[in-house]
Amino acid sequence: MTEKQLGTATVSGGIARTNYTIPSDELIGDWTLHGTYVENNHYREATDTADFRVRIGTTITVDNVTGNKGENTTFTAHVIHGGNNLVNEGVVQFKLEGNIIGTGNVQNGVATLVYLLPGTVGEGDSITANYLGTSTYGTSVTQTGAVLHVREGVTITVDTIIGNRSDSVTLMCLVEDGEGTSITDTSVEFYVDNTPVGTSSTADTTTGKYSCSYTIPGDAAAGVHTIRCVSSQTSTNLGAEGTGVLRVRMPVTVTIEDVSVNIGGTVDLVAHAVDENNAPVTSGQAAFKLNGKLIKDATQETIMCNVDSNGTIRLSGLACPAGATEGRTYPIVCVYSQNDDYKNAVSTNSTLTVRKTPVLIVSDVTANRGDTVYLSTSVTYNNENVTEGTVTFILEQT
Repeated sequence: MTEKQLGTATVSGGIARTNYTIPSDELIGDWTLHGTYVENNHYREATDTADFRVRIGTTITVDNVTGNKGENTTFTAHVIHGGNNLVNEGVVQFKLEGNIIGTGNVQNGVATLVYLLPGTVGEGDSITANYLGTSTYGTSVTQTGAVLHVREGVTITVDTIIGNRSDSVTLMCLVEDGEGTSITDTSVEFYVDNTPVGTSSTADTTTGKYSCSYTIPGDAAAGVHTIRCVSSQTSTNLGAEGTGVLRVRMPVTVTIEDVSVNIGGTVDLVAHAVDENNAPVTSGQAAFKLNGKLIKDATQETIMCNVDSNGTIRLSGLACPAGATEGRTYPIVCVYSQNDDYKNAVSTNSTLTVRKTPVLIVSDVTANRGDTVYLSTSVTYNNENVTEGTVTFILEQT
C-alpha cells in the first residue's frame, strides 16, 4: 500500500477545499481518500475517509436516426477513450427530447437500442445519450446531439367486438396518421383468427372508421378471437397492421333450488350457474323473479346478486310473500345478466312453498321403570292426517 499527500486546505466556514489535478498515469481503481484535521490550540486531531475513484475518461457520440412512428427503430451510440480507442464494456442510456427511452450495452465501442417510436415524436427531435461508466471507464454525455428524422407512418386501432354465436356483428377499425388525423384514402383487409372475412375501401364520413359485416359462426369457440386489420400503402402513408379482440360469450345454464318458508319468516334463494363445459361461472350478476316479477328492494330497484367463484347465486333473507297462505306455492326463476364473458340465461321454474302448520296431539305416558312404552302423537293439518316428515320426542324434567 502506498500513500501520497495530495494537498492541504485552510478551514473557512466549516469547509476545507483545495484543487488537485489527477495525473494522466494515475492508477485506475477505487481508492481511499483520507482527510486529517491538524491539531491546534483549540481543536484536537480528527480524521475521516471517503472514496476516491479514478477512471479512464470517455467520449460518447450518437448517430442521426430515421424511423417511422409506431415502428421499431434502432438508436446507435459510439463510446471511445484516449483518442480513438473503442470502449468494450458498460451501458449507454439513450434519451429522446431529454426523456430516457432505454439502454444498450457497449460492445466494440458501439451501443444500440431498439425502440418503438410513439406517435408523439416529431421531425428533428433531439437524440442524446449518457455513458454510465464502469469500474474502469468514466461517465460521459454527448456534447453534440443527433436528430430524429420521421417518415410518415400510420396506426390502426381495432374496436373490441363482443357477441354470441350466430350473431351478426360489425368489425371496425380506425386508421390514423401520427397527428391523429383519420386516413380515408386507403383500403383495409379484415381477418378473424387469420381467416380473411372482408375488405373495406370506404371510411365512414362521421367516424372515419372502416367496417366489415361478419356473422359469428354457430360453432365458434367461446372466448377470445383475434381481429386483424391490414391497411394498404398509399402515396403518402405506409401500410400498417393492427389487432383487436372478438370475444364470443360462453353459454350459461342456470338452475335454482326449490325452497320453503314459514309465514312471517325469511328464506334464501339459491341458484347455480355453469358454462357449456359444466364448469362454474365465476363472474357476473343475476336477479330473481318471484311469481313472474323481479324481486326489488325498498327503493323499487331490482336486486342484483353477484355470482361467486363457485358459480353460486344467493339472495339472502327474502321475506315470505305478503298475503301468503299456508300451502301456497310460487314459481321462482333466476335471470343471469349477459356480460363480456357469459351469455344471458334464464333458469327453468322452481318452487317456493309456504309451509303448513301441523297440529300435534301427544299421548300421555304412564309406566314403570324398565317398561318399554310407545311414544305417540297424532299429526294433522286441517283435520287431515299428515303423511310425511318426522317427529322428535324430548323429555323435559324439572
